[in-house]
Amino acid sequence: LAENGMTPAMYEKLVAHQLSIMKTAAAVESAAWVAPMELEDELAAVTDIFTVRAAEVSNRFASADMKLTEEDYQKYYEDNKESFARPDRVSVRYVAVPVTNYLASVSVSEDEMLEYYDSHPETYTRATTNDVTEPIPFAEVRDKIFAELQLEEARYCVGTAVTFNVYGKLADAPDRALATLAAQERVEVKPTPLFSADETLFWTDNSQDFAAAAFELDPDREDMRFGIVKGDAYVYVMELADRSPAHTPEYKDLLNELRPQAEQKARNKAFRDSVKTLRDEITALMAEGKSFAESTKAKALNVSTSLTYSVSDIQNAKFDNSFAIAYNSMTLKKGEISEAIPASSDKSLLVYVEDRQPGDALSAEMMRAQVRSNISRRRDRGLFTDWLAWNLAQKDFKPTRPLD
Repeated sequence: LAENGMTPAMYEKLVAHQLSIMKTAAAVESAAWVAPMELEDELAAVTDIFTVRAAEVSNRFASADMKLTEEDYQKYYEDNKESFARPDRVSVRYVAVPVTNYLASVSVSEDEMLEYYDSHPETYTRATTNDVTEPIPFAEVRDKIFAELQLEEARYCVGTAVTFNVYGKLADAPDRALATLAAQERVEVKPTPLFSADETLFWTDNSQDFAAAAFELDPDREDMRFGIVKGDAYVYVMELADRSPAHTPEYKDLLNELRPQAEQKARNKAFRDSVKTLRDEITALMAEGKSFAESTKAKALNVSTSLTYSVSDIQNAKFDNSFAIAYNSMTLKKGEISEAIPASSDKSLLVYVEDRQPGDALSAEMMRAQVRSNISRRRDRGLFTDWLAWNLAQKDFKPTRPLD
């Protein structure tokens, strides 16, 4: 508690407060009511037998050259400025000293190997023909244990050696310490790009500790000038190269990054608009008396044969895009056409419900409790947050962080 700046009394008050909130939330959520009509509608959507046809709409904008103006790019930057924000970042220079360089200088005794074997009985077992586990004899795993212990001892030795070297022998010439160490170990000094604390760093086998050590570096302090991190195969020694505080770059500095993003967004919008227009045109043709197949053919679209399924049994369906079709069309009535349903990066679907018949009554009854529970859970997730926000609004209270 002390490490977190709290006293026992403060912690007790915090727990009591949290318990009060949990009790209030439970009371509010228990008042949620699932209307019978809502339950019946959802049961029908899951168990009814649908017969549909799906028309494929190819994305002709997938590789289109979008002619955007400078004003378009500027607007995209302003609308998405938060997404370009950069967190605190650092870059370092580092050397990676191979643990294998120190294998020859360590030894492992027979007693150490036996002790390790005896203290890890669960590791050295195998299944017999009767599916019963038995211990593997020490003689069969001796070489493996030796290699593991030798490598572990080498990690310790290299970590100790480079720490003593950098902060001891080379401390009088800190500006040349890393280069001198690299020459001694016959490795290179490598630079990194700027990275944030939560990035996965591909150049190290211990990304989390490497990043943590990098952000603690301080060239003005003798004890924080270098960072030393142990990995599985290497021990890393680093020094700070550059530091970039959190900021949002200016528009002119992001042109190469934001232009392709803005153009892709324009392509996506153009495709969505074209599918919407197609849907409106098909609907108009059907209003004139044409069938869905005739209307889509008039628009040069490929249309599937009739597909029959129920949402509750869709995992057994044998047609392409079955899940996308089923879950995006489950609220449609007979004779209705879906909105655009994404099927891939270069294709969307328009689904027409040819027929919809009630499903098996017994199956619906068996699923009733589960469906009611699902509706309640969906509602409960936002109910308390909405209730709390409403109450706080009455007091003109503006929270500084999201309530959920």
